[in-house]
Amino acid sequence: MQSALRHHCLLAEPWYLSPGLDSEPLIEMRDHEDGGIWLECISGGWYLKPLTVWRDPYSEVVPALKEISTPDTEGLFIVTTAVITRDKLVRNVSCSINDTLFGQKKESAIFIPESFMPSRSPCVVILPVIMTILMIFIAICIYWINKLQKEKKICQEKEFEQERKETALKELEKECVEKEKELQIQGKRGQV
Repeated sequence: MQSALRHHCLLAEPWYLSPGLDSEPLIEMRDHEDGGIWLECISGGWYLKPLTVWRDPYSEVVPALKEISTPDTEGLFIVTTAVITRDKLVRNVSCSINDTLFGQKKESAIFIPESFMPSRSPCVVILPVIMTILMIFIAICIYWINKLQKEKKICQEKEFEQERKETALKELEKECVEKEKELQIQGKRGQV
């Protein structure tokens, strides 16, 4: 059974919802991590758990790697969110924290100096080039060594063939000399 009566609540003091004493987001550059820079955004004093958004210079949303909202001793929220930026062209990033109940928004941006951006070591860049040149040089050397070995083998075969012909010629000359001697001996016998 429902009551058709109106109920009134009287408070000794007027009670209003008011926004917290939210602070400007503080962005800190932490460490080089996973090929980029770890950025952390911290803000406190939020009445309700706020919504956090990271944006690049083109207003594109950058997904957060972590987002933690914890109440402080007064019941207001402290929010911590982090992102890793890897793109060397993205030099400034903003962190905005929004209170959806009261429509409040606090935003901070950070400029990342070029010297802080992780860069590739010249060795990492030049090593593949050197390795490629070295591989080409080795391939050319192997080609020339094989070519020289083939030429040497052909020369050795020609020398062997020449020596075999010279040996055969000497044997023929020797046989000719022996036959001449035999003929001379037979010719002298026939005269006697």
